[in-house]
Amino acid sequence: MGFLGVWDLFIGALSVGLAAPVIKRLVDSQLPTKWLVIMTTVFDDTDALLTSCVEQGLIKEPLAALFHSQIESLRQRALVTRLRALGAKDYYEDIKNMCGGLSFRIREVCNDVRGLRAEISVCRPRIVLYRGRASNKASKRRLASAKKNGSRLSNATPVAFRLLQTMTPVPPN
Repeated sequence: MGFLGVWDLFIGALSVGLAAPVIKRLVDSQLPTKWLVIMTTVFDDTDALLTSCVEQGLIKEPLAALFHSQIESLRQRALVTRLRALGAKDYYEDIKNMCGGLSFRIREVCNDVRGLRAEISVCRPRIVLYRGRASNKASKRRLASAKKNGSRLSNATPVAFRLLQTMTPVPPN
């Protein structure tokens, strides 16, 4: 075996040696038990957003009840995946669950909850002021409407903001 043959073996062994930790980290990041932490965080954030919007009066009760029922149905889906993921006794069962599609199902639930969180944040009315005054005609009309309806937003402190939206979704830029 010549120099090039030894060099090829050395480079091959080095490549395998360097690729193994990278592959292990990639596999570890996709394990269902790792995704459970993310799923819990997403649910907590969504609950906190909905609660704060309802407490501030930004989302009315019928819409809040609809959002609560959607969160509960997503929690039922999450419970099934959580129980399967927590049933893994060791690392190899966790990998088996990952290969069986459990991580994918957990990511689906997370994406659905994130979508619901986006709906909650889009549906809340946001009247934002620039130095206490509305910056254009549409903003002035919406501000006058909020004042007439007795919204808390009419007493907003003069902060450098502008009107973003009311109850309609924001079109993409």
